[in-house]
Amino acid sequence: MGALVEETLEGTGPAPLAAVTRYRFRLAPGEIANAPWALHIPYVQRGSWDDYGVAELPEQASFVWRLLRALEVPMPVSYPGEWPLPDEATAERVWRALRAKLEAPHGEAPACSMGRELSAQEARAAQESLTARYLALASVVLGLDTSWERTHHEVHVGDYEARRSERWKNGEVLAELSGEGACTGYGVQGETVTLTLSQLHRGGRGVDVTAALNMRTGGQVDVTITGVVNVQALAARFLAGEAIVTAP
Repeated sequence: MGALVEETLEGTGPAPLAAVTRYRFRLAPGEIANAPWALHIPYVQRGSWDDYGVAELPEQASFVWRLLRALEVPMPVSYPGEWPLPDEATAERVWRALRAKLEAPHGEAPACSMGRELSAQEARAAQESLTARYLALASVVLGLDTSWERTHHEVHVGDYEARRSERWKNGEVLAELSGEGACTGYGVQGETVTLTLSQLHRGGRGVDVTAALNMRTGGQVDVTITGVVNVQALAARFLAGEAIVTAP
């Protein structure tokens, strides 16, 4: 890359960045002695009372945090939208990695729907882990770095059916679960479950999962991801049961 100069990059990249949004990143000389360079993204002040402001696009801040964590770059406390870099070599490494991640914004939001059949053993495992894995996937797509809180849980058992509903909250993001038991003369043998976000987010980002799980015969799980450039890779990892990668 040669000697560093103040420079701006624009484009989009992997989740949690929205594929249709053009994001701006700036490398500039630092303003403190132990950080000769700094990475900046746009920030806004929410009013005259707001001394420091917040990142203009929260998912962009999450993207930078995840990138720096993946590169094992120290991240001292700083102003919103600014990440001091401890030396020129680190700044060059970060800028090079960022450049490799970015591409031109898409004309429309990407979408990917995939599914696969499950064995009885896989269905039993999915029954136990599906909600947690869905929430982890939603966190990656939306750039959420805090924990989900369950705010509602209800199970209704009628004469011929059993139904379950849950709601989860992470900041301003809401997720909903609805499930209906698969009942036979031997009792509840499984469940049909739908997990979805209450709304799409910037750039059409969203995650939906449906699963028909039977503890005796197996079942099917389907996932739809929209709005990020790596929809297919995320969907494949989710269906394969792999840990969802949180770094971009």
